[in-house]
Amino acid sequence: MRFRSRLAVALALSFLLFACGVGTGYAIQHNLPDRSIAGMVSYFSPLRTPSPSDLQLNVLQEALGILEEDYMGELPSSEVLNRAAIRGVLEELGDPYTTLLDPELASMQEENLQGEFGGIGAHVEWDEDQMAVRIVEPFADSPAMAAGLRRGDYIVSVDGTPVSELGLPGSVARVRGPVDTDVVLGIRREEEQWEVSITRQIIAIQIVEHGQLGPAGAIGYLKLSTFNVKSAETVQQTLDELLDAEIQALILDLRDNGGGLLEQSVMIAGLFLGRKLVTEQHNEDGSITEHRAKQRPLVPPDMEVVVLVNASSASASEVVAGALQDHARGYLIGEPTFGKGSVQRTNVLSDESQLRVTVSQWYTPSGRSIEEQGLIPDLTIEMSMDDYESNLDPQLDAALGHLIPILGHDGQN
Repeated sequence: MRFRSRLAVALALSFLLFACGVGTGYAIQHNLPDRSIAGMVSYFSPLRTPSPSDLQLNVLQEALGILEEDYMGELPSSEVLNRAAIRGVLEELGDPYTTLLDPELASMQEENLQGEFGGIGAHVEWDEDQMAVRIVEPFADSPAMAAGLRRGDYIVSVDGTPVSELGLPGSVARVRGPVDTDVVLGIRREEEQWEVSITRQIIAIQIVEHGQLGPAGAIGYLKLSTFNVKSAETVQQTLDELLDAEIQALILDLRDNGGGLLEQSVMIAGLFLGRKLVTEQHNEDGSITEHRAKQRPLVPPDMEVVVLVNASSASASEVVAGALQDHARGYLIGEPTFGKGSVQRTNVLSDESQLRVTVSQWYTPSGRSIEEQGLIPDLTIEMSMDDYESNLDPQLDAALGHLIPILGHDGQN
């Protein structure tokens, strides 16, 4: 197929997405008279009365024809054109949360929500100066650790492909894969470079960290890292363990938790609130959907609870923190939260990419909008760079300082 036809089809679909509302997903294609590429092109042909969109497509085809005839370089593939066209329309919407995810990134995010994946087990980050993937920390007892990988090592290739060509999402997607299969990584450590073959194993995402703090260990500590399909069950099991240890107060740490699944946040809030209202979903058509937990509270209603938040507490974290704050069930300490109060519907496209579309917004039980403004803590305590570098935690210290006097100097009621 000629280049201009391929991009015309891509942008025709993009105009439909923009005009009809991207939330309809596959239904947009079903509404076309003919789902074949030829049918799509003829659907926009001048045989019917031209619309403004038709005229713009004609101009577009003129421009693409000139490029095809005159451009001395190689023109992009259909795949690249399709995604570029969609992203061009999304950019015009001005909504950072209505996005298109490539199949590799979409697959990774789905795996994260499931709570486990096949991989080597290491925290990684992208080093722009080195154009390589830096290992932040291999997980304990992981294939990465067994292979001798260390903090500060660089992954420079995956199965022979330089990571400089893949970027971070592409590199991580290739490192992950079916359990009991091998991946060959090019590793650089200072001046030394070598390849190592690592067999992928099931890597479980750590959802919760917990412990007991304060005098006599009377204050339970529970840090929740994400809201995936296992979060509510894991939090409930951890709370059972802490309550069995006869804690008399609790710190719920939602710092750096970017959110996840709504139903998990509602269930977790219900462990503190019972069947009270957790959040209101304000929809585009003006309707409001209430979300309430369906279980009895697990945490005793007279137990003091502090919720730690910061600027990276977002989305589902804000739903939980806002509900506990509005119902006077949790005292918020830390920094104002991120302010991600919009709801996205995920649409899987035919190439396995995902179009995530904003369809509504979250409000706290008292009617406060979370979007952009976030939540303001009851006690604002900032973390400085010096605090991070010195391994200090004034926010956690403030939580303990708030709870210990309530419990009494000896940590007892």
